[in-house]
Amino acid sequence: MCSSDLPTMGGCVSVHGPKKPDEFLQALTEFGAGDSSVYWLVEQSSRDVRTNRQCMLEAVKKNGLALDVAASACKADAEIVLAAVTQDSDAFSYIEKNGKMWNEKVFVLRLVTMQGSALQYAKVPLNSNKEVVLAAVSNTGTALLYAGEDMKQDKDVVLAAVQQDGSSLQYACEDLRKNQEVVLEAVRKT
Repeated sequence: MCSSDLPTMGGCVSVHGPKKPDEFLQALTEFGAGDSSVYWLVEQSSRDVRTNRQCMLEAVKKNGLALDVAASACKADAEIVLAAVTQDSDAFSYIEKNGKMWNEKVFVLRLVTMQGSALQYAKVPLNSNKEVVLAAVSNTGTALLYAGEDMKQDKDVVLAAVQQDGSSLQYACEDLRKNQEVVLEAVRKT
């Protein structure tokens, strides 16, 4: 049985999604936000649809997980990625982790605000940018692990991290792991 066949009582029936982008966009209007059918519509669509930027942007706005079956170029497109993760944070697992977008402060800042652990893919010097790192650790305290060494020595950053998750204290520099104010904050949160 091929992946485009569905079993029925009497055998298989072939299922094919839209072949052209305009057909896809028309079909997409039938689905609401969060509808899992969007994923299947993308998966059954032609390569022309799955590589079409506009089609994939509109699809992930309705179901972020559709990023999984989008073309590789779409998984490395900052606007598509942000729309997908905004719609469903689990779409983060389908993002291209080595793309040039990880060098772009605006992209990284927006993404770590939604998914702090994304800091691990930020390129140098963004993993040492205080604004970016503060946004990441405020979302996920343990993202401090992925921060540049200078940020692990920054009391403001470490305090923000332990206020979000006390266990992130383990990733701070030695001096701050002994700092009474920081330790008390970590204990309060743990």
